[in-house]
Amino acid sequence: MKKIIIIVLINILALLVGLFVVNKKFWQDEVQTTVVAGIIPGISFPDISNPLPSIPLPSLPTNPEDLMNIALDNIIDKKHKPTSDPFIFLIFWLTLGYNLQPSDKYTVVNSSKTLYTSSGNSIWESLLNPLATPHYLWYQSTDKENWKRMYSETDKYLTVTPNKVGTVYYKQATIWYWQVPANFTDIVYSKVASVTTLPKYRDADKLTVTADGDYLYNNQENDSTIFVKGLPSPSDATGNITWSVDDSSLATVDKKTGQVIANKNGKSGIVRITGELSNTAKSSVKGSIDIKVGGGLDDMTVHEGDTAKFDIRGHFDQKPTSVVWHKILPNGQDKVVSDDDTMSYTTPKTSYNDNLDKYFAVMTITNGTKNKQIKTNLANLSVLKNDRPDVSIKGTIFNDKGSHNDTGEILWNVSSGDILTFKLNMSYSNPNGALTNGLIGLRVPKTMQPEAITLDNKNISGLDFSQVPNPDNSEEKIFVINNIDLANSAGEHSLEIKGRVGEMGKILSYKSMFMFQCNNAYTGSPFEVDSNPLVWYLGHDMITLKAYEWKYQNIDETTKGKLVKRQKNDSEVLHVDDNRINKASTTLSLYQYNPFNLNNDITLSAETRYYKKDGSFVPIGGKNGVVVEETTEGVPLKSIFWSLDEGPLLYVLPRELTLGSYTTLFTWQLSQSIPNTNLSVTKNS
Repeated sequence: MKKIIIIVLINILALLVGLFVVNKKFWQDEVQTTVVAGIIPGISFPDISNPLPSIPLPSLPTNPEDLMNIALDNIIDKKHKPTSDPFIFLIFWLTLGYNLQPSDKYTVVNSSKTLYTSSGNSIWESLLNPLATPHYLWYQSTDKENWKRMYSETDKYLTVTPNKVGTVYYKQATIWYWQVPANFTDIVYSKVASVTTLPKYRDADKLTVTADGDYLYNNQENDSTIFVKGLPSPSDATGNITWSVDDSSLATVDKKTGQVIANKNGKSGIVRITGELSNTAKSSVKGSIDIKVGGGLDDMTVHEGDTAKFDIRGHFDQKPTSVVWHKILPNGQDKVVSDDDTMSYTTPKTSYNDNLDKYFAVMTITNGTKNKQIKTNLANLSVLKNDRPDVSIKGTIFNDKGSHNDTGEILWNVSSGDILTFKLNMSYSNPNGALTNGLIGLRVPKTMQPEAITLDNKNISGLDFSQVPNPDNSEEKIFVINNIDLANSAGEHSLEIKGRVGEMGKILSYKSMFMFQCNNAYTGSPFEVDSNPLVWYLGHDMITLKAYEWKYQNIDETTKGKLVKRQKNDSEVLHVDDNRINKASTTLSLYQYNPFNLNNDITLSAETRYYKKDGSFVPIGGKNGVVVEETTEGVPLKSIFWSLDEGPLLYVLPRELTLGSYTTLFTWQLSQSIPNTNLSVTKNS
């Protein structure tokens, strides 16, 4: 009896001391009684001034381990739902939970399988209860409804060896306490995992590897860790997975659990984790995944004039309370550049003076009055001197006789002997581009002759100018200005080329274009850019007409006294190219000197009428023509189109008709205020 009394009192004293250390607010008489009564049923505190032998005690276990199990069973709810996933801020647990849940396993009779778990308490609870340690309880069920505690299993991992085919379910509870548990102790509950025993081994064909994240920190006091997981195919493969790492100086991996832990030496790089699943009847299968190890920020390299963006790497279940970005200047000065609590920072446009600047971020998480901070590594900013060419060119064209558009990109009425002025304006805004060995080319007709060339008002001649055939067009050549060197200059440059137009034959238009080519003095890489096209239309001081025939619909007895239209034709009936330099007022007329006849013998009993858009008509015949189009001075004559209700239509007279195909000739006549050009064309109908 005295032994039991001493054991009880020792446990009670341990509990009270633990409670006092953990949280002083529980050191109250009435709370003491409630807590202890909740752990050891049937015991209450009497007046401790009474002699010990007079205390009435129930029958209790004498083994301290049994007493602890009674306490734990009274606290833990074996049917409790799984605890939510923890919030982990890189290396800090903000809430308690499991970061590795037990997973389903498949095996055969008498072949052991191990369920692996990993759980953690929050940093805030660890600060309040620094002496508390985790204790593990395992539960077993065959139906996921009725659970039995496995009293002999108190390790973090559970190994089972099934003795028959079937499925058994397991789950774990983890409780943190010092010496003895209490009702208010932190507890987490895992998800349910199954161990299924199959009649025979099943091999895997494939292994897919996943990870909780893709980045680990190498510069923190606490371990930066994640778990890798293997997903076999088929999913009920019975083999075991063994994990390995290709570079243990970057990170290590637990060969059984798949826990990856980064180095703390600041070594950065990419580490490959490989899982190998064993098979029985064939070779093992492997899968791997890459994980980056670093200090939180990556070094950045940008060209001068670009911005640089630094992103904080890693997985965050919860955003930090604050994020402050710092910049370390080459002279060592620390400057806060942003405190807007963002996980990335974008610099202003850089200049070469920003080269070798360093950046880092400080993240803070807060709970009440307690703070935790994580500082990233120093990330280097490298700014490359901007030696990229920044050249824009624009061409214009002018004729000494005028007649160009507002932008100077189109000319009209160009003829042989005209002197055209081609101008190229070059904008070069980066003196560091160092463009050397450059040339400017101008594509022109092979009959054009150069008159004068100037670059920035300086004459170009001799070896700096040449004419070469265009290898892509035998009717063209290229004016080439050589030895363009912009290595030490920036701003605006102007090139002017005057050329005399030669014989152009029947060409009606031509397109010229400037081409600028050079080499980058630093890289040696070529650079080229083309200008806008320069179009010039040639005026041959003539007007050309091309007529097309038309046909009428059939004529028979039913069409007597009616109007017969032409057959449908959406094309032009007269094509006009008006290339006159001086466009005088012009009149275009249509004549039918002879009636429709059959074999030059029988005349068709019909009258030709020319219908206008307003529905009025004018008879055509003999010397009576009709004006089709008129233009004023300076206006070009356009091609002629007719709708079915317009133009020359046939009115069939109510007379005898002779079957056959009738034809006639229509004559287009052109007249203008200066000596006119006439063109006659036949029309079959």
